[in-house]
Amino acid sequence: MATNEGKSKYFSAKSKGVLGDKSEKIPRNTKKIEEPRAKRTNSEVSNSSISDELTVIMEDLQEIKSTLDETTKKKDLTEVKNIMSEMIKEVKTEMQARIQEIEERNKKEHQKMQKEIDGLLRENNTLKEKLMSTNKTLREVTQMSNDAIEIAKDAQRKSNYNEQYSRKNNFLIHGVTESPREDTTEVALSSLEDAAQVKLQDSEIVAIHRIPGKKDMPRPIHVKVKNSSVKAKVMRKRSHVKKNGKGLCLKDDVTKLNTALIQRLNNHSSIQQGWYFNGSVYACPMGGTRRLKFDIHDDIDDKLKKTRDRNIDD
Repeated sequence: MATNEGKSKYFSAKSKGVLGDKSEKIPRNTKKIEEPRAKRTNSEVSNSSISDELTVIMEDLQEIKSTLDETTKKKDLTEVKNIMSEMIKEVKTEMQARIQEIEERNKKEHQKMQKEIDGLLRENNTLKEKLMSTNKTLREVTQMSNDAIEIAKDAQRKSNYNEQYSRKNNFLIHGVTESPREDTTEVALSSLEDAAQVKLQDSEIVAIHRIPGKKDMPRPIHVKVKNSSVKAKVMRKRSHVKKNGKGLCLKDDVTKLNTALIQRLNNHSSIQQGWYFNGSVYACPMGGTRRLKFDIHDDIDDKLKKTRDRNIDD
């Protein structure tokens, strides 16, 4: 009964085209029987036939399975494609919505930033105007300051000149021993007579007194004479007093500003010597013989350069 049912299913599937013609797969014994064999029983013949049919059925089932697998794969592929298409559409729609959202947000941010930039530009322009105004004021103040400095320098220059001019008939005697209760006038006159062989008359003298000097040194004697001729008579003996005056020294009464200028000149590497003469300060550059007149506010390097350039042009 089971055998007949299996055959029925098999031939039904084959008639529908699911299976191919497998009759050629049924083994056929074509060999010639050489030796006589024992006659098989009906049971043996029946079992052999069933076994052959089962083998054929198994082969057909395997083919049906392969066909069904292939069909399933094609259907699955179509479904996957459809699913992917739907997913792509959804992703695309979502991306478009996202992009639109980002664009709108960026647009709002851009508008906000543009407003801030416009505000900064206005503020920057305001600051520029203030800066220009401040720079203008600064230039004006700087100019006023420079003018004030020049005025102050000119005033100091004139003051120094007037002070030096007021001292034109003065000279100093350095190195005269100081003693208590001395007669400074007598000491000064005797020192000049001994060291310089110059005898001054009372009518030629305006004032004689000591002034503050260096620590642990005799205070210099300040002498003011009647006119420049009397002073010249004394100062002509300056070198003689320096050599034979036993420590005495005659010097012009020079202002502090002119004294500082002479020190600057003597300390400069391009100056041989600086000195005072007849109300002004002079110096001789290194390697030169021409003396130059200097003012208390002169830039020594600048003046030397201008002098060299002028000599080259000449």
